[in-house]
Amino acid sequence: MAYYVINYSKLRIWEDFLNMYFKDKYKAIPNIYNLVLAMLWRHPENVELDKVKVVHYCAAGSKPWSYTGEEENMQRKDMKMLVKKWREIYEDDTLN
Repeated sequence: MAYYVINYSKLRIWEDFLNMYFKDKYKAIPNIYNLVLAMLWRHPENVELDKVKVVHYCAAGSKPWSYTGEEENMQRKDMKMLVKKWREIYEDDTLN
C-alpha cells in the first residue's frame, strides 16, 4: 500500500499546481468528443447522442466487445444503439 500512498500523494501535489497554472487556459472538451456513460445515464438531457464521436465505456458491464445483453444498464435502448454503432465500426473492413 505504501506504493499507492507515495504515488497518489505526488499526483495530488501536481494536481492543485496544474489547476492553478491552467486556471485560465483550460477548456473542457464537449460531450460529443468525450462522452462518459455516466453522463448519459444521469443527465441524458445534456447529451446529443446522435452527434457523439467518442464514448468512454468505463462503467462496469458496459463494454461493447463483451456485450451479452445481460449486463447492468445494457438493456437500455440508448446502450443497445451505442453497442450497435461500435460493432458496425469494429466490423467495417474498409477501416483496416
